[in-house]
Amino acid sequence: MGKAAAILYDASMAIATQTSAPSGLVSFDGRLLDSLSKCVSSIGRDAFTDNFLEFVLQVGAAQVTAFSYEADRASCLLSRNFLSEEKGGTLAAAYVDGWFREDPLFRRARAMDDGECAVVRLESLLPELDENYVSMFFGAPGFRTKTAILVAQDSRRMILNLYLARDPRSASPIALDHVPAELYQLIGRMLATHFARLKPPAFPLPLAVLSERERQVCLGMLAGRKAEAIAEHIGVSANSVVTYRQRAYQKLGISSRGQLFSICHVQEDGASSA
Repeated sequence: MGKAAAILYDASMAIATQTSAPSGLVSFDGRLLDSLSKCVSSIGRDAFTDNFLEFVLQVGAAQVTAFSYEADRASCLLSRNFLSEEKGGTLAAAYVDGWFREDPLFRRARAMDDGECAVVRLESLLPELDENYVSMFFGAPGFRTKTAILVAQDSRRMILNLYLARDPRSASPIALDHVPAELYQLIGRMLATHFARLKPPAFPLPLAVLSERERQVCLGMLAGRKAEAIAEHIGVSANSVVTYRQRAYQKLGISSRGQLFSICHVQEDGASSA
């Protein structure tokens, strides 16, 4: 068993033995453990994305984003909004367009040693955050808090953000801010291990959360095609293209063509960003 697999196994076994939780913490039922098992068994395969999203939704996330960090760049690996487009906002696009430089976790993740995994809750981070940043990423979208998981694995430095909605009616029966750190570490290591094993797909990674038709429409847009040309290319009506585009935007938490290009790190002329 490899190092990453051993870490995942030990963490999942520790969590699986928790048949009841201490006061204030979540208790793990069979449905959550079954979802966790599906994630672990599908690491490195296409099925992982859907299994992972099902898992984090059960844990209580209203939005999930993941980014990898380089010297002066954040690349979107995953962005899924479980709320409305209006609430989800345009977090991933804004972040990769430069807001990541205002995030103290960007510098912290870049400085981590290989093998480290850290869990950071928003409350402990607030003294380091600019008011405009807090308004942009929490106030306007309607998020009450978030938990960030920083992972340093091999050459990758990655952050996974799980956001909790302010509106309790939007929340899962499991409270995200009551999840123990061990489960957060498992979630972060699972995602990092998945991306390490995954054969790069023929499309930008953020589009993995979409259905096939939604992805085809987005790829057509990234290639510079208009709605009519996309419709003809994939064999649907122009009205269907608009519907698939709206669904894709809602899932990705974006609201414009430009933001689609941003999170996919594709320039307007169709070339990949340097």
